[in-house]
Amino acid sequence: MGTTRKTITVTDRQDEWIKARIEAGGFTNDSGYIRDLIRRDQARGAESRDLSTPRGSRKT
Repeated sequence: MGTTRKTITVTDRQDEWIKARIEAGGFTNDSGYIRDLIRRDQARGAESRDLSTPRGSRKT
């Protein structure tokens, strides 16, 4: 799996939040935290699609 570098801009308050989440544990840096948010959003999106697809028309 390849990677792509992204540059994002956050407010000071958002930066403080990210730093606090890293300090609380579970993440080693900003990128780890952002990737985790994306994975959660992807999973939530997949769940939404599963719920909105009629059972008989789901692809397996």
